[in-house]
Amino acid sequence: SLKSKLESHTNKNNSKGDSSKSEVDAKQQLPPRHISAANGAAGSTTVAERPVAGKQELLQEIRDREQKVLPSFHQAAAMFVDLHDTPGRMKAKGIINEIVPWESSRKYFYWNIRRRCQMARLAKLVKEALPSLDFFNAEKRVKEL
Repeated sequence: SLKSKLESHTNKNNSKGDSSKSEVDAKQQLPPRHISAANGAAGSTTVAERPVAGKQELLQEIRDREQKVLPSFHQAAAMFVDLHDTPGRMKAKGIINEIVPWESSRKYFYWNIRRRCQMARLAKLVKEALPSLDFFNAEKRVKEL
């Protein structure tokens, strides 16, 4: 229950035995409805023990709070994702060798794909000439040329 959590929290934070002061400080940080629940005021301390109207009110407060903080969490998540896939970050981690400028990206990737297709064709020819090699080793020999 909330009261037991509050008591355990104050016991953890209270190393000198002054529980009344730390308990008062902890209670001052709680919203008023939690303070009354922690004191064992009329009503109950758990959602399951609350009347149906009280449960609905509490659930609505939770939904409202989630909607209120959702934009902040969404913004933080978007920033986190953006930091992972930036070209500068990928280059710093060694995932890519160079950053391709947008203006020349089509030309760069066209010739890159064309070169790879030609290397694959040559590797296939080397593999046919030397059947003992697998495709990976044949491709490796072509790169050495």
